[in-house]
Amino acid sequence: MSKRKYLNERQKGIINYMIKEGHSQSKIAVTKSRKCIQTYLNNRSSKKLNNKIGCPKTLSPSNRQLLLREASNSCLSASSIKSNCSFNDVSTRTIQRELCSSPNIQRRVMIKCPNLTKLHIE
Repeated sequence: MSKRKYLNERQKGIINYMIKEGHSQSKIAVTKSRKCIQTYLNNRSSKKLNNKIGCPKTLSPSNRQLLLREASNSCLSASSIKSNCSFNDVSTRTIQRELCSSPNIQRRVMIKCPNLTKLHIE
């Protein structure tokens, strides 16, 4: 198997210009092989794509914002927030994860204190 023949910047510019002009790959491949031209064009087009890696997000940015708005300044549980916002396709654990990852919302256990008596009220 032979080594891959690399194209210099001048050759890449010529190839790009000729493709824009509408020439075929076999007409462009005068000094280089057609396979070399084809490989360069395929690599060039694949670099422009934004390939996303991993699972897609279950919460869209607008739904995440709605979730944070609902959870801020309240002591609601994750399941009650889920039912209030009507997130049917999102699990309760996902809501908990989003709340933990948000730097603006801090969830704490409420401190227990005795009930107020009549003396406290007066």
